[in-house]
Amino acid sequence: MTSSERPDTPAVDDPNTPTLSHDAIFDLLSNEYRRHILYHFHEQPQAVATVDELVRHLRTQFDARAAGDTDQLRIQLRHSHLPKLESHGILEYNERSETVRYRDGSEIERLVACAKSAKIPV
Repeated sequence: MTSSERPDTPAVDDPNTPTLSHDAIFDLLSNEYRRHILYHFHEQPQAVATVDELVRHLRTQFDARAAGDTDQLRIQLRHSHLPKLESHGILEYNERSETVRYRDGSEIERLVACAKSAKIPV
Protein backbone atom coordinates (compact mmCIF):
# COMPACT_ATOMS: atom_id res chain seq x y z
CA MET A 1 0.00 0.00 0.00
CA THR A 2 1.35 3.44 -0.87
CA SER A 3 1.51 6.19 1.73
CA SER A 4 -1.39 8.03 0.10
CA GLU A 5 -3.81 5.08 0.20
CA ARG A 6 -6.14 4.58 3.10
CA PRO A 7 -6.19 1.29 4.99
CA ASP A 8 -9.40 -0.71 4.72
CA THR A 9 -9.87 -0.56 8.47
CA PRO A 10 -8.39 2.05 10.77
CA ALA A 11 -6.02 0.84 13.45
CA VAL A 12 -8.04 1.24 16.64
CA ASP A 13 -5.01 0.83 18.92
CA ASP A 14 -2.80 3.13 16.86
CA PRO A 15 -1.29 5.71 19.24
CA ASN A 16 -1.33 8.25 16.39
CA THR A 17 -5.12 8.00 16.08
CA PRO A 18 -6.58 11.13 17.68
CA THR A 19 -8.84 10.76 20.68
CA LEU A 20 -11.45 13.49 20.62
CA SER A 21 -14.13 14.46 23.06
CA HIS A 22 -17.69 14.23 21.82
CA ASP A 23 -17.92 18.03 22.05
CA ALA A 24 -14.88 18.43 19.80
CA ILE A 25 -16.25 15.94 17.26
CA PHE A 26 -19.64 17.62 17.14
CA ASP A 27 -17.97 21.02 16.87
CA LEU A 28 -15.92 19.80 13.89
CA LEU A 29 -19.00 18.31 12.24
CA SER A 30 -21.14 21.39 12.94
CA ASN A 31 -19.80 23.26 9.91
CA GLU A 32 -21.05 22.06 6.53
CA TYR A 33 -17.75 22.77 4.77
CA ARG A 34 -15.78 20.73 7.32
CA ARG A 35 -18.36 17.93 7.10
CA HIS A 36 -18.03 17.84 3.31
CA ILE A 37 -14.23 17.83 3.52
CA LEU A 38 -14.52 14.77 5.77
CA TYR A 39 -17.14 13.20 3.48
CA HIS A 40 -14.74 13.70 0.57
CA PHE A 41 -11.97 11.76 2.32
CA HIS A 42 -14.43 9.18 3.66
CA GLU A 43 -15.54 8.39 0.08
CA GLN A 44 -12.12 8.44 -1.58
CA PRO A 45 -9.52 5.67 -1.57
CA GLN A 46 -6.78 8.30 -1.43
CA ALA A 47 -5.92 10.04 1.82
CA VAL A 48 -4.32 13.04 0.10
CA ALA A 49 -5.91 15.96 -1.74
CA THR A 50 -4.89 19.45 -2.76
CA VAL A 51 -6.68 22.55 -1.54
CA ASP A 52 -7.87 23.11 -5.13
CA GLU A 53 -9.41 19.60 -5.21
CA LEU A 54 -11.26 20.33 -1.96
CA VAL A 55 -12.47 23.68 -3.31
CA ARG A 56 -13.79 21.95 -6.46
CA HIS A 57 -15.45 19.29 -4.30
CA LEU A 58 -17.20 21.91 -2.16
CA ARG A 59 -18.32 23.90 -5.19
CA THR A 60 -19.93 20.76 -6.64
CA GLN A 61 -21.71 20.08 -3.34
CA PHE A 62 -23.14 23.57 -2.95
CA ASP A 63 -24.72 26.06 -5.25
CA ALA A 64 -21.88 28.23 -6.57
CA ARG A 65 -23.55 31.29 -5.04
CA ALA A 66 -23.83 29.58 -1.65
CA ALA A 67 -20.19 28.47 -1.78
CA GLY A 68 -19.18 31.99 -2.80
CA ASP A 69 -16.22 33.08 -4.83
CA THR A 70 -13.58 30.39 -5.40
CA ASP A 71 -10.85 32.58 -3.91
CA GLN A 72 -13.02 33.34 -0.87
CA LEU A 73 -13.69 29.63 -0.35
CA ARG A 74 -9.97 28.83 -0.67
CA ILE A 75 -9.21 31.51 1.94
CA GLN A 76 -11.82 30.05 4.32
CA LEU A 77 -10.32 26.59 3.92
CA ARG A 78 -6.72 27.72 4.34
CA HIS A 79 -7.30 30.04 7.30
CA SER A 80 -10.18 28.45 9.17
CA HIS A 81 -11.41 24.97 8.34
CA LEU A 82 -8.18 23.12 7.50
CA PRO A 83 -6.26 24.50 10.51
CA LYS A 84 -9.17 23.58 12.81
CA LEU A 85 -9.27 20.00 11.49
CA GLU A 86 -5.48 19.84 11.75
CA SER A 87 -5.45 21.11 15.34
CA HIS A 88 -7.64 18.14 16.29
CA GLY A 89 -5.40 15.63 14.50
CA ILE A 90 -7.96 14.80 11.79
CA LEU A 91 -5.69 15.84 8.95
CA GLU A 92 -2.31 17.33 8.16
CA TYR A 93 -2.26 20.50 6.11
CA ASN A 94 0.94 21.55 4.36
CA GLU A 95 0.61 25.26 3.59
CA ARG A 96 3.63 25.32 1.30
CA SER A 97 2.44 22.55 -1.05
CA GLU A 98 -1.26 23.17 -0.32
CA THR A 99 -1.82 19.47 0.24
CA VAL A 100 -4.03 17.86 2.82
CA ARG A 101 -3.47 14.37 4.23
CA TYR A 102 -6.39 12.75 6.01
CA ARG A 103 -5.58 10.84 9.19
CA ASP A 104 -8.57 8.57 9.55
CA GLY A 105 -9.41 7.09 12.90
CA SER A 106 -12.14 4.66 13.79
CA GLU A 107 -14.04 7.12 16.01
CA ILE A 108 -14.18 9.96 13.50
CA GLU A 109 -14.86 7.53 10.62
CA ARG A 110 -17.91 6.13 12.43
CA LEU A 111 -19.26 9.59 13.17
CA VAL A 112 -18.65 10.85 9.62
CA ALA A 113 -20.50 7.80 8.29
CA CYS A 114 -23.34 8.47 10.72
CA ALA A 115 -23.51 12.18 9.84
CA LYS A 116 -23.46 11.37 6.13
CA SER A 117 -26.28 8.85 6.44
CA ALA A 118 -28.36 11.33 8.45
CA LYS A 119 -28.31 13.97 5.67
CA ILE A 120 -31.80 15.10 4.81
CA PRO A 121 -32.32 15.52 1.04
CA VAL A 122 -33.38 18.99 -0.04
